[in-house]
This record gives sequence, C-alpha cells and structure tokens, in this order.
Amino acid sequence: SYYLFFIAPVLSTWLRYALPLGAPLSLYAGLACSRLWSRGFPARALVAMVLLYSLGRAVSADLLLLTDTRYHAEEWLREHVAEGGVVGYMGPEYYLPRLHEFSSRRLRPTETVLQRERPDFLVVNPEYASRFEAGTREQQLFSRLAEGRTGYALVLSLGPRESAPSFSLLHFDGILENMSKVSPPIAVYQRVDWW
Repeated sequence: SYYLFFIAPVLSTWLRYALPLGAPLSLYAGLACSRLWSRGFPARALVAMVLLYSLGRAVSADLLLLTDTRYHAEEWLREHVAEGGVVGYMGPEYYLPRLHEFSSRRLRPTETVLQRERPDFLVVNPEYASRFEAGTREQQLFSRLAEGRTGYALVLSLGPRESAPSFSLLHFDGILENMSKVSPPIAVYQRVDWW
C-alpha cells in the first residue's frame, strides 16, 4: 500500500523512499520462499527464477555503474588536460565526473562568468543545461556553447545510457528515480584561441 498509494502516485522512486521497505519485506519474502521451496519442483523453479531475476537486477545495476559516462570523461580529461590546466564545471557535481585531481572551479552558468574565468576546459551535463527556461542568461549561455559561439569547442560528447534494463517490472515512464543519475550525458568543451 505504501508503494501503491504514496510512491507511485507522486511519480518518484528515490531510494530514500524505497529502502525502508527492504527490511520488513525481506522477512515476508524469505518466509514465502521457504514455504514455496517445500512444495516440490514447480515451486522451487519459481523461487529460483525470482532469485535469478533479483540477481540479474543487481548485476545490471553494477554494470551500469561500472560503465558510467563520468568514468570515461575522467579518463579523457586525464589524457588531455595539461599539468596546471584549469577545468571549469557548471551544474551539480553528482551529474559530472569527479574533478578533484584537476585544478577545477565551479562556475555560475553565465557567459560573463565564463569570460572572466576562462578555464582551459569546461565540463557540462547537457540534461542539466536543458532545464533553464528560454531567454534566461543560463539558457543563452548553453545555447551559445552548443553552437560554438563562446570561444569553446566541443571536444567530447558522451551520451546517456540507452535505457533501463528491459526486464524491469516496475518501470514507469516519466518517474524520477535514482538510476537516472547513472551514466548521464557529459559534454566537455575546450577553450579555443580565437576568443
């Protein structure tokens, strides 16, 4: 009832809502598996399928995390940022690669700040960039970045994961959930000399 009448109607499945369900439900699930197991081969096959499905979901989440676009962006930056180079970034850090090993600066997403700071590289999450309403300074900056009119050229573009595992039983379009933060799109721009 908690899922049906709270989580599903608000269209949000953040882990902080779902994790508290795990402990009490695991007791009932364990009891159900135990009782089914004692009923013969067909019931044991059902229990085995449920356990394999659960294992598959866990492994698929691990694989998604291991192939996250942020790791690829970090590796690319390690190979291309010269020692002493400055990496600027715009947006929440959980949508971006880890930049602690670089000389990095968080920048407000405006062209004035970008012109003043002029980092060697700029890291942006295009989904974050698309949140701003038309006509705002932020939206204008991200549009100009995408068009190559800011003195920065796009040098790396990593797309998001294609989709959630196709065997998800609880997939609803348009629901906010934690897995949407896995493998986000990443765009890296490099300052060009003509600015």
